[in-house]
Amino acid sequence: MQAQIFEKIYKDYLSQISGTDFDAVAEKLLIRVEENEALIPFFGNSYRVSAKGISDPSGKKPDHSVCVVLFKYILLCPEQEPKEDGWVSYKDFRNAAPFAGAFVNNAERPIAANFSGRLDELRKASQLLGGIPLKTELSYQLSMRFDALPKVPLFSAFQRCG
Repeated sequence: MQAQIFEKIYKDYLSQISGTDFDAVAEKLLIRVEENEALIPFFGNSYRVSAKGISDPSGKKPDHSVCVVLFKYILLCPEQEPKEDGWVSYKDFRNAAPFAGAFVNNAERPIAANFSGRLDELRKASQLLGGIPLKTELSYQLSMRFDALPKVPLFSAFQRCG
């Protein structure tokens, strides 16, 4: 049942991007376009997105969550770049509130459970995923920047508790 829902969502996004002029959004999103396919770097891997579908570097369809992120990246391309220069919390994104609990359960808690008391291991794992130590005036023991998508950096900050 869940696979059918994911496939329905995937097909809906395909229909939404079928009219997208990838050349028109390429400069804004800092992506390349080859033969009606958008080439989008996502966490260090290059994905091909077209009205026919999404493929990972090996030519296979990626996980549903990756597909949704890439579809949304294209579909939500702003007409003009935002002027703000600061960081925004996930929960502060427009329409993200319903997903905040899932973010905690699928991102924050697993990281905390796997790396609790192991800050050096977290630093090494972050760097293996392309994380770059981030200089910030905030007082965290570990601050990392991840360039998830062009123009979409992620900031993770960790503080030892207790």
